Amino acid sequence: MINNWRADRIGSALEGGNPTVLRRLEAGFAVIGDTQFLPGYSVLLADEPDAQRLSDLPRAKRLAFLSDMDRLGEAVERACRDLDVLTTSVVNADWA
Repeated sequence: MINNWRADRIGSALEGGNPTVLRRLEAGFAVIGDTQFLPGYSVLLADEPDAQRLSDLPRAKRLAFLSDMDRLGEAVERACRDLDVLTTSVVNADWA
């Protein structure tokens, strides 16, 4: 198991050792942001550690990732119903 989950967020999530994981989705992990810049700040990490951009994912995985992003965005919207929600994609940049 990875001791410092911050050093390898995806690897530690794959091994079950990332405490920020909210839920495993089809193509990645929904994680709560380390710092809550805004209430509900969450990040979707693709489960492909080498992917640096959306186009690095195979087409089927890319579509699944975008679907996961939609699901996560909707969940955050429901949880933070009185706030505006911004959804953006940075694939595996470390923004948590």
